[in-house]
Amino acid sequence: MSTNLTIQRHWCGVMTAFLMAVAAAPVLGHGGGDGTHLTVGYYYGHDADENPADPPWPPTLLVDTHPWELGDVYYDLEYTSGGLLNGWVSQVPGFEPLAAEDQEFEGHGFFSWLDANYSHGIPHVQLHVDHVDAGLQILNPDTLQPISTISFTEAFPHTHFTYYVPASQSAAPGDIYTATLHLHDLNGNLADSQAFTLQFRIVPEPASLVLLGTGAVMVVLRRRTAM
Repeated sequence: MSTNLTIQRHWCGVMTAFLMAVAAAPVLGHGGGDGTHLTVGYYYGHDADENPADPPWPPTLLVDTHPWELGDVYYDLEYTSGGLLNGWVSQVPGFEPLAAEDQEFEGHGFFSWLDANYSHGIPHVQLHVDHVDAGLQILNPDTLQPISTISFTEAFPHTHFTYYVPASQSAAPGDIYTATLHLHDLNGNLADSQAFTLQFRIVPEPASLVLLGTGAVMVVLRRRTAM
């Protein structure tokens, strides 16, 4: 066996193992809250000079401290098969109420109804799905049924939905799907949140990732051998 062939096989094996490890690793959404959750609280609103409105604007539901930054955030949908769902799936991002100790009093302000000093009553939060791209489904994780509106009793709980693109959609790696939602308080203590848009990105199936990586390694090694 030639030295070059031995080197080629060694590096091919190393790269294949590396790519398999990468493919098997969990892929989390990045940005937006702590990366896996979006926090829900409320704010008062500010004037054009970033001073608190006087008189204060109605306390308003707010998703994440800076929801406009979600335009730069993509949550990855990973391929799964052989179970109840066959296609690309994620349970990220989840939602959780803003903790009292995490309130932000500067800038736009981000307050928690869990803090009795600043609370305007416990909201009865209802999530509305305003728009979902064709092919993307938002499912109740317990029943796996699509949802368009879901109500939460009393304080907004820590919760996750299942975001799902069926295999029948023949989605390709890099395809983007979006969902636009807003929050409403049935008790009327807090005004509706602004609509916010979540972006989901199809990632390659692990087997495809390994094959692509192995093929790229072989091309590089062949070029080196030909030199």
